[in-house]
Amino acid sequence: MSRFWRQELNNLVWTARNAWGFEGRDEGMGQNLAWLARERYPEKRIVVWSHNYHVVRSKAALDASHPPYARERAKYPDTPMGEVAARELGLGVRSIALIAGQGWTSPNAWRRDLETQDTLASPLPGSMESEVLATNLDFAYLDLTRVTSSFTLNGIEHATPIETTWHQVFDGLLYIREMSGLGISGEEY
Repeated sequence: MSRFWRQELNNLVWTARNAWGFEGRDEGMGQNLAWLARERYPEKRIVVWSHNYHVVRSKAALDASHPPYARERAKYPDTPMGEVAARELGLGVRSIALIAGQGWTSPNAWRRDLETQDTLASPLPGSMESEVLATNLDFAYLDLTRVTSSFTLNGIEHATPIETTWHQVFDGLLYIREMSGLGISGEEY
């Protein structure tokens, strides 16, 4: 049996686990990413664009910073894709979260509904989003490997303000002043 089909059988297992209990989805995504990096594209760099939670490097660090939200996530025992990829692939993996100062999102974009919009709440005073928004920068990158102190991110995870030492959770933050849906139009999606 080829390595591809062996990986595809693993995908079926993760899909079934996800369908029957919403567990294994992120583990499967992380294992697929590791497989792609090792088997399919060993000499290439791979960029994965995902919801911030999926690229978390340490679920334990995120859970420790916000126990109520950790209890909610406990219903879905799964290891984030970013943590799996870092475990499997080592130091070459970088987890970068996306934050915004203002704008809107489209929670139903996955089904091509860009009409339904959720306006982003104004960032909490003192949060990283409000601090960067005040600079009038349209885009910024913060290398968290150089920032070991704690700070608050306003909307990193379902608009739940969380203060923690973010360098344990992500390697960096990509800031976009104004988020407009997913940054794509209905025709391109």
